[in-house]
Amino acid sequence: LRDGRRAQLSARGRPGDGRGGLRAAPDRTLWTSDRHSFVQIRDGGTAVRVIGPPPVDGSLVEISAVAGDQRGQIYAVDDRTGAVHVFDASGAKLRVCKPAKNDFSGNAGPVHLAADADGSVFLAMESHGAPSYLHFAPEGQRIGIERLDVDEITQEWYPQPGTGHLLVVGCHTVFLVNRKGEIVRTIERRPDRGWLDNPQDLAFAKDGSFAILASSSQQFSRGQTINFFARDGEPVSMFRLPDEFAQLRGFNGSHVSLSTGEDILIYDRKGAAVQRFPGPDPRGNWNHFLTRDGRELWVVDLATHKVDRYAMP
Repeated sequence: LRDGRRAQLSARGRPGDGRGGLRAAPDRTLWTSDRHSFVQIRDGGTAVRVIGPPPVDGSLVEISAVAGDQRGQIYAVDDRTGAVHVFDASGAKLRVCKPAKNDFSGNAGPVHLAADADGSVFLAMESHGAPSYLHFAPEGQRIGIERLDVDEITQEWYPQPGTGHLLVVGCHTVFLVNRKGEIVRTIERRPDRGWLDNPQDLAFAKDGSFAILASSSQQFSRGQTINFFARDGEPVSMFRLPDEFAQLRGFNGSHVSLSTGEDILIYDRKGAAVQRFPGPDPRGNWNHFLTRDGRELWVVDLATHKVDRYAMP
C-alpha cells in the first residue's frame, strides 16, 4: 500500500484470474490482466477501470473445458465468464448455463466439466478453498453450489447413466453417491485387490458400468492401470498400460479411448492396442470424448472450435 503497509487483496467484480500478475504503475495504481484486458484494482480489491474488451455474456471466445453427453450434445466452458454453452450435434447453440456473478473470482481456467444424459451440468469450482461443483438444471438454470463432505482435497464429479447417481473421484478413493448426497459405495481397490492408490480419470459406458484410470508409485505396481467396474461398483477386470502417460477420455463397454496430449489411443478391454492417431494440435490444445452411446469419438480443437467425428470400433 502507499503508506508502506502490506495487505492481501481479494479482487471483487471478476477482474481477472491473476495470470498476468499484479503490477504497480508509476502513479502507484495497481493493475492485473486476464490476457484479454487490463484492470485497475483499488487497494481494497475492487476493480475500478477496464482497458480492453470486457467479458460478454452469451459469447464463447476461449474454451477452457469441453465435454459431451450420450446423445451427441457438446458442452463448452467460456474461460472468461465461466458460462457453459450447449450445442447440438449440428453445432447449433441450444442454451447457455450462466453462473452467478460471484461464483468465479476470475477466469474459469482449466476445470472439470461433466454432463448427464438429461442435460444436467456439473462444473468444478473452488468455494472458500474447498472443492465444490456448480450444478445446472437440464434447461440451463443455475441450481447452486454442491459438494461432497469427504476428506479429499480434490473431487471430480461424473453423473452415472441410467441411475441418477454420481461417481466422485478423490485423491485416493472413488465414491458412488446418490442424488441425496449419500455415499452408496466406497471404491478403494482395483479388480486385482491392489489399492486403487491414485484414481485420475473415469468414463462410463451407456449401461452405467465404468472404467477408472489409476496410477501407482508402489515399487511392484508402478504405472497406470485401466480398471473396469460394474454399474454397482463391483470390480470386474483390469489391464496395465505401457510406460506412457495418458488420460482416459471414454469407455463404450468394449473399448477405451485415451489421450497422450499429442495422440489418441484406442484399447480393447483386454489391453490390446487397437489404434493410434494424432490429435489436431501437437501442443495438446484439444480434447475428445465418446458420444452417441459410445459409437462415435469426437475431437474438439479448443482454439478453432472445430469438431472432428470418428466411428469407434
